[in-house]
This record gives sequence, structure tokens and C-alpha cells, in this order.
Amino acid sequence: MCWAPPPSHTAELAQAEELPEQQLELYQALLEGQEGAWEAQALVLKIQKLKEQMRRHRESLGGDA
Repeated sequence: MCWAPPPSHTAELAQAEELPEQQLELYQALLEGQEGAWEAQALVLKIQKLKEQMRRHRESLGGDA
């Protein structure tokens, strides 16, 4: 005679097996989000630097006029 766990235990086991995979997917999504946040921050810093360079350039042109 073959032993099989009760149906409720089978469902619990299936849920327990899915949990690490769901956690991994969530972690990967968080990492991708963090990477996107870093890229956005880098772009903001580049834009700020370019704005400052443009401001200095305009000032230097205005000073020569």
C-alpha cells in the first residue's frame, strides 16, 4: 500500500515550494527597481552638471559682451 500525505498537507507543501520562487522573483524585481533608481539618479546628476556648465558658459558670454 502506497502512503500519500493528506490533501491539506499536499497543498501546504505546494505552497511552501512556490514561496522561495516567489521570493526570488520579488528580490529580482527589487534589484531591477534599485538599478533603475541608480540610473535615474545618475541622469539627474548629469543634468545638474550640464545645467551648471551652461550657466557658467552664459555668464562668461555675458561678461565678454
